[in-house]
Amino acid sequence: MSRTRICKLPECGKSFDPIVPHQIFCSTRCATRLRVRLWKAKRRKDGGGGGGNGGGSGPTLFDELVPVDPKAIVLTDPRYRTPPVPEKHPPERVRQARRRAA
Repeated sequence: MSRTRICKLPECGKSFDPIVPHQIFCSTRCATRLRVRLWKAKRRKDGGGGGGNGGGSGPTLFDELVPVDPKAIVLTDPRYRTPPVPEKHPPERVRQARRRAA
C-alpha cells in the first residue's frame, strides 16, 4: 500500500511515494537545500562565527539597516583627499641598485 506524500520543501511541493516511513522530502536534493538554508540563516543570526576572513558580528547584506536618526544630514568634508596607496614593488631604480649590491 503506497501513501503518497508532498515534499516539505516549500518551493518543491512534488508528491512522492516514501521509501521509508519517516521520509518527508522527495529527494536528497530537497532535504539538502532546506538544511543548508537553515544553516545559513542560523549563521547570519549568530553573527557569522568569525571565519578565515574576519566574519564576526558585523551586518551582512541580508540584515536590515536602520538609521539612528532618519532626519540626520551627512556632510562630507570637500577638502578630504584619499591618502596615496604605497606601491607594491619598489621603483625600477631601487631594484637595479639592489641587484648591483648583491
